[in-house]
Amino acid sequence: MPNDAFRAFTPETGDGGWRHREVTPDNDNDFPDGACRGFYVGTSGDLVVVDVTDNEIVLRNVAAGMFHGGRIKRIRASKSTDSAVTTTATDIVIAY
Repeated sequence: MPNDAFRAFTPETGDGGWRHREVTPDNDNDFPDGACRGFYVGTSGDLVVVDVTDNEIVLRNVAAGMFHGGRIKRIRASKSTDSAVTTTATDIVIAY
């Protein structure tokens, strides 16, 4: 078992997550491990996301260098109803 001082703690919505995965925006596929509990953005910009209720939302000017909460299952490259609206944030990591 890995050395993990927090293994006995229950994850909270606001923490940084237990598992992380780098992601590339994808218009067609949900995250392979299901909805995440939050995400990190390395370079600020806009995100086109799909939440767990299948709502597509554009998050504008997402701040870089910090974790953001949110139960999302996909980060799209562009909005389904307007391909000119795109994800411009980069270096995205999702947390479970």
